Amino acid sequence: MTKHGKGRSIEQYTNDAMKFYNENKHLGEKITLKDDTIGIKIQSINGKNRIGGYWTNNGKIVTFWD
Repeated sequence: MTKHGKGRSIEQYTNDAMKFYNENKHLGEKITLKDDTIGIKIQSINGKNRIGGYWTNNGKIVTFWD
């Protein structure tokens, strides 16, 4: 299995992104994505780490960083 983001598998990275989304979507800001659809931007600062990403309006991952 291919590793991605801090040695995690794609499945682990996806699960982390969705966990972050589900726990923080109430903090999200409505934005317009590059394809002109409505999306959600969530950013959080945990100590020195910036965690966040963009999701579609129905919760699909566009991008995630941690």
